[in-house]
Amino acid sequence: MMVVTPGLDLKPLTNGVDYVYVLDTSGSMSSKLHTLADGVSKVIGKMSTNDRFRIVTFSTQASDLTGG
Repeated sequence: MMVVTPGLDLKPLTNGVDYVYVLDTSGSMSSKLHTLADGVSKVIGKMSTNDRFRIVTFSTQASDLTGG
């Protein structure tokens, strides 16, 4: 897991934030997919109405679940 936050010298965001969730759906993650989906769902539920998100899954190739 990685969290990136802007530095204190940046202006506050007022027009929403863009998030991209990149999810590993390969065979080694099959037993963890429910936990992964639950976590992403909780985070999306806490987003501001101005925020935007995209969900990309990958196994042997990447797929954009949110359709761009």
